[in-house]
Amino acid sequence: MLRCEQIEAGNSWVAEYGNVAMSVEREFLASISPYHNLKTGVPYPEALMIWTTTKEVRVGPQHARTFAAKLSAMGVPYFDFEVIEWGHGAGATPA
Repeated sequence: MLRCEQIEAGNSWVAEYGNVAMSVEREFLASISPYHNLKTGVPYPEALMIWTTTKEVRVGPQHARTFAAKLSAMGVPYFDFEVIEWGHGAGATPA
């Protein structure tokens, strides 16, 4: 969320989530960010699942991919699932 204004529809989220250019709002977004709150030495669940979709235009796969990369760098095991369907929850419904 600290770079949301620089991606796809992210600039439209400012009214809802806050403006990262304002220090108070940036601090709040950092405080609720799963990515920015990952800490080494914290015991995370063994079956951590990261689910995303390649074609999502509002919350693109870059969020899940950077989160996974940080977990990997920390040595935390995870499962990664990325589908190519559109929209929130894509791939969640069995065909």
